[in-house]
Amino acid sequence: MRSQRTVIIGGGVAAHRCATVLAASGRAGEVTMISDERTAPYDRTLLSKEFLSGLVEADDTLLQPGGYEDAGVEMVLGRRAVALDPQAHRVELSDRSAIGYDSLVIATGAHARRTVPGLLTDPRIHVLRDLPDARALRSQLPGLRRLVVIGAGFVGCEVASTAASLGCEVVIVDRSARPLAAAVGHAAAERMAERHHAKGVRFLGGRAVALCSTDSGVDVMLGDGTHLSGDAVLVGTGIVPNDRWCPTVTDLVDETSRLGGISVDAYGRTGVPDVYAAGDCTRRWSPRTRSWLPGGHWRTAAEHGAAAARTVLAEGEVADLEPFDPVPYFWSHQHGLLVQWLGQVPPGTDIDSLDVEFDDGEAADTFIAHYRHRGRPVAALVVGRPREFAALRREFTVRHTESAA
Repeated sequence: MRSQRTVIIGGGVAAHRCATVLAASGRAGEVTMISDERTAPYDRTLLSKEFLSGLVEADDTLLQPGGYEDAGVEMVLGRRAVALDPQAHRVELSDRSAIGYDSLVIATGAHARRTVPGLLTDPRIHVLRDLPDARALRSQLPGLRRLVVIGAGFVGCEVASTAASLGCEVVIVDRSARPLAAAVGHAAAERMAERHHAKGVRFLGGRAVALCSTDSGVDVMLGDGTHLSGDAVLVGTGIVPNDRWCPTVTDLVDETSRLGGISVDAYGRTGVPDVYAAGDCTRRWSPRTRSWLPGGHWRTAAEHGAAAARTVLAEGEVADLEPFDPVPYFWSHQHGLLVQWLGQVPPGTDIDSLDVEFDDGEAADTFIAHYRHRGRPVAALVVGRPREFAALRREFTVRHTESAA
């Protein structure tokens, strides 16, 4: 291949997989990863669970425990990409240095959404996206009596589970007042809420509009006038793609899209010659659904990074490549149960409009929710039944392959 140097901007799982696939190919020339974090890529899925509870330490989260030198990847840590010159094939860094590339992969990930006024003014108010965030919250958890979590998404529910296991009283505030309702629908969320309630987690419907520091803790003010007080607060209201770090990259973002993210095709190409993108910083085109999809969860981001590497190795010529269009899959651990999702809600369809059929397991808190659209299976939520999930995943993959043929 013609590329003599591939530069990857980012230090998450998409960047990691892209770099290791390129280096392992033996055909990529030099591979350089640039990350503004001072830590080599690590598994963020552990931060809200095992790391927060103290079961693992920072070194245990590393994606490449032996380092990247032997893998053939040059690491540039603690420096941020601030400008991109596609004509000169050059990236400028925060220390005023510059690095040239033949191929560039943008895998800058996302940052925590900061939506509540007062978020950054008190060390007892947290977000959870990176290792420093997790360290800050972990240092406070042992002494907390009450943690208020704003947002009943994956991060909020996982942190609530961890905090409750450590003996902390937890209150989750969310408009739906049910765990993961936006992702799995209200019927399944109601089932999941029973497990949370049994472990002492309380849900409160409402919208947090302000945070106020007091001598004894942090007050959370809701839109209906309700006040809550906690020793600490976690704001887990989603993520925002890191897609605005220089004008050239911003030009790759469709301002009319609610998803945000750098637009890429099913092969990770941005439309700028020799510039690719993968992971949470993107919105990708799905030939299967003929729609734009967000970067996706951890597993999808990892696979997307690998797919971008294959496109780089093919020098952007994709005739012999499979488009990246996987069946969406993600998982979570909450109160000792494995929660797994498979499938895709049709674009423009409200999840609560789907037909849902529950298959209860032998244990009271395990179940499978089958989602159908116009009689056709489109998704499944599996709680505490991993073997059945593996079989379902095989069925969905076969169905996906047949529909794409």
